[in-house]
Amino acid sequence: MLTRLVLYTTALLGAKALDSTYDSEVEHAFQSIRDSFPVPLVVDYATCSMSANEPCALDAMPDDETTVVYPGGETRCIFDQSISGNFGFQVIPGNSSKGLLLFYQGGGACWDEASTKLGLCTTSAVPSGGGVFDRNDEANPYHDWTVVQVLYCSGDVHGGAVVRDYNDKASKVGLEAPTAPTASPTSMHWHATTTNPPAPTVPPRSR
Repeated sequence: MLTRLVLYTTALLGAKALDSTYDSEVEHAFQSIRDSFPVPLVVDYATCSMSANEPCALDAMPDDETTVVYPGGETRCIFDQSISGNFGFQVIPGNSSKGLLLFYQGGGACWDEASTKLGLCTTSAVPSGGGVFDRNDEANPYHDWTVVQVLYCSGDVHGGAVVRDYNDKASKVGLEAPTAPTASPTSMHWHATTTNPPAPTVPPRSR
């Protein structure tokens, strides 16, 4: 769905250059992408910054509550830390006898300076609420699983491999760099080394 929206939006931008009547269609496509952004967690949550002396161990985190782990190192978001903040991943400890749900957060896509300035992707690592993250919803099949969500703040659909310098004169847009090459392995390394992690389980596909 997101890929189709991106292609549709790119085509409309080209058409708009030739015909100003495309304004409403372009904005509708933009808003469709923004509407697909994840629902942010609205309650307070704990944080943990990893270091040589702080492994952010799973068993030290409160059960059924979100802790955002900031791994540091080479991980980053789309913009400098002063603009986007730090990359992190969301951890919700659950019943160790159940399973581990690894979730890649969505949040649009930014492929050039224009799409980024139009707000077509999320640019800060913000944990999610609702859906599979709702611990009080008995209809949620993962309400008592351990959940690790790779937060999305890179604009590259978790798969970028380029760096773009926008050279924005207003200093609102800095250097764009992918998090995908380091973010997911960092999250998996944390899971593999943390205390008594639950065994990874492939969740059933929804129909």
